[in-house]
Amino acid sequence: MNIPDNILIPFLIFINIYTAINFGVFWGFLSLKSKRKNSKKTNSFSIVIPARNEAKNIPHLLDSLLAQNYDKNLFEIIIIDDFSEDDTLSILEEYEKKGNIQILKNQKTGKKAALQMAWQHSQNEYIIQIDADCSVKPQYLTSINTYLQENKCVKLLLAPVLLKYKLSHFWSAIQALEFSSLIVSTAGFAYYKNAIMANGANLIYPKNILHQLDTKLENKTPSGDDMFLLQEVKNKWGGKAVHYLKSEEAVVYTHASQSLKDFWQQRIRWASKGKYLKDKLSLFIGAYVFLFNFSILTLFVLSFFSAQAGVLLALIFLLKFLSDFIVLLPFLHFHKSKKLLIYYPILSILYIFYVSFVGIAAPFSSYRWKNRAY
Repeated sequence: MNIPDNILIPFLIFINIYTAINFGVFWGFLSLKSKRKNSKKTNSFSIVIPARNEAKNIPHLLDSLLAQNYDKNLFEIIIIDDFSEDDTLSILEEYEKKGNIQILKNQKTGKKAALQMAWQHSQNEYIIQIDADCSVKPQYLTSINTYLQENKCVKLLLAPVLLKYKLSHFWSAIQALEFSSLIVSTAGFAYYKNAIMANGANLIYPKNILHQLDTKLENKTPSGDDMFLLQEVKNKWGGKAVHYLKSEEAVVYTHASQSLKDFWQQRIRWASKGKYLKDKLSLFIGAYVFLFNFSILTLFVLSFFSAQAGVLLALIFLLKFLSDFIVLLPFLHFHKSKKLLIYYPILSILYIFYVSFVGIAAPFSSYRWKNRAY
């Protein structure tokens, strides 16, 4: 069976645009400045942490924050307990005795309500938003302070989030590799002053911008506080007000999903907020990545009936394989994780199926998050 040219041509256009986007991300990440002189001037920070059922994780985060090489009088830690059903609250009360930590109990339900409560109680110049299942390095606050001293125009600072992994553990390692592709895309687009993604596990912004924004953060969906904040900042001040902090010291480390079911639930949750976003570039890139991967899946099916489709499939997959690899390489080199690339051939195949299935299922699927059904 021969496939008409008017069907083949769109596939070739797809891969050319995809490659161009990847090259832009690659160049953007390489162009971001990473070396800075430590600033003697200091900012004050309010670190806000929504927490629900995080008894296993919250001690690691608090220990890493209390070990910061930063003046303890210049940062406060505000933790909002979102009706935890485990020992989270009792653990927090023990840490509260160490000082510098304020515990609040959420008055409403959900992460967004917890964040808004934290904002009301914060006292310092900048808000740092971190998830409760994370940890940071001792120079975390210092690296953020240095960047903000050099870039006082920043209204929203995106910083790296990486997954903890063991190279011998396939499931955590392949998630870490896939997640790296999201963060490098975040960095690359931010370089061009048009960020398309944000991760609520590591966000920094001046407290004084909050009264100028619609801080309701779109309550139609329980997640997406990060993306809605990004959208609001871009609408108010433009993409130039959103920066990415390329720093190994500014990394927040979080955990990979424990099971395939947890991973699926997480990605359905992420995808479900897309219909409420209004940022045109974010929507275009998200839709394009889905359609491109779905087109490859379509070619895969057609290849069983047409040798011509099989040849085209091999060509497009090879180009995608190479362009994705080129994007990931400098990011993994910078974060000393190049060994993850041993899983790249497997991920490059799985990714096509996963993106296609999530894109199709998200509008129709329910999910669970923090032991709550949505």
